Amino acid sequence: MSVIGRMFPEIKGHALAGSDVAIPGVAAGRITLISVAFERHAQGMLDSWSEPFVRKFGGDETYVTYELPVIDAFWPRLMSFSIDAGMRSGIPREKHPYVVTYYGDSTAFRQALEISDRSLGYVYLLDHQGVIRWAGSGYATDERIHEMIGIAGELGRKAEVTRAPAHGGA
Repeated sequence: MSVIGRMFPEIKGHALAGSDVAIPGVAAGRITLISVAFERHAQGMLDSWSEPFVRKFGGDETYVTYELPVIDAFWPRLMSFSIDAGMRSGIPREKHPYVVTYYGDSTAFRQALEISDRSLGYVYLLDHQGVIRWAGSGYATDERIHEMIGIAGELGRKAEVTRAPAHGGA
């Protein structure tokens, strides 16, 4: 069974910028790449997907990326301030609104997103309504990046058409 065509499940977390955030609602109306990791070593996997995405679409308000580090245990919740502070120090300030930490039981959204191996990084491309249109995991390959970029571009073109004002005669 595939997650493609499903709504991305609502996940509430805390952005490094200090605000509470609900994904995918925060990105409504935009083409969104969401990267999910359960282990620190998965960051390289996420970067292998998000860096080409940002190179292609960065600066275009139609597109946005979010990283979702998941701390899937009770005890780290007690240390969330310290963990978030550590992440803040290693991540450029302009990215802080887009790094949303989730603390707690991730069972429900892991099942919804078909995440079976927490050692991998996962990426999901959402359309402007929050529907998953493409998904990947592990390290990106050139072929999969090309596929992701192509789908994102097509979604952006469709979004432009739906935003275009109607032209009427006078």
